[in-house]
Amino acid sequence: MITGSEGFVGKALKQRLKSLDHEVIDFDWKVYRNDLVEDVNILSYKIGESGMVIHSAAIADLNIVEKDQDQAFHTNVEGTYNVVKYCRMHEKPMIYISTCCVYGDAHKNNYIVHEGTNPEPIEFYARTKYAAEPIVQELDRHVICRLGTVYGPGMRPALFNYKILDCALNNKEFVINGDGHHSRFYIFIDDLVDALVSTITKFPNKEILNLCGEEKVSLNKVLSIVSEITGKDLKYTHGPARHLGDVDENMNNIKTQELIDWIPKTSYKEGMIKTKEHFWPNL
Repeated sequence: MITGSEGFVGKALKQRLKSLDHEVIDFDWKVYRNDLVEDVNILSYKIGESGMVIHSAAIADLNIVEKDQDQAFHTNVEGTYNVVKYCRMHEKPMIYISTCCVYGDAHKNNYIVHEGTNPEPIEFYARTKYAAEPIVQELDRHVICRLGTVYGPGMRPALFNYKILDCALNNKEFVINGDGHHSRFYIFIDDLVDALVSTITKFPNKEILNLCGEEKVSLNKVLSIVSEITGKDLKYTHGPARHLGDVDENMNNIKTQELIDWIPKTSYKEGMIKTKEHFWPNL
């Protein structure tokens, strides 16, 4: 079963699993109006019918989270508690989709974070995801996957990588917060799905996995790559830095690569070319 099966990550994983002849049980608010807190009977039944649960459902849009923190806590923490509760009841293993945002200020002073680094989340979304991790760890069989910044075909238009391609291709001006030196460890959706399938297969029990790319990509590098692949001179202005979104990431996933026998294959540039061709094939 996949919770959030119609979200960006959940849907991509569902499609891959079906292509491998796995039966996938959906639990999703977007299409089926399934609620992790209100629809506990449906949740329990579907978990009982499944062989494993991949818990991907969450409110992840930072703007929505900051506007309605009660709802974010309701879904991301209370909802996860219910998934764990019924996984325990039905004796099902669980893979929890968390986020590398939980590390937060652990990145300061150029410290390289790894799976054993103590998280220091700095915004509410990351705090809700981290608050749910100890709940998941109460299960006898679980894996926690902390995802880097995911991008690629299927991502929602609110995500930065979509926005910047859209602005470039349609000659729209946009605002860059800060000086452009802050960075991310992006992961292309196909590489992430490869990693999740390997996690399902190998199931390194009770481990935390950093599922991120190996390439540190600054915002200035994003601008350069987008200009190159679109052939456009980007139109942007600089705005004030946003503390909550401008962390300079330094990630390490060597342990994860060894545990699930996986390495990301797609460079950021290659992924952005594929993304452009998917959303804007004629531009």
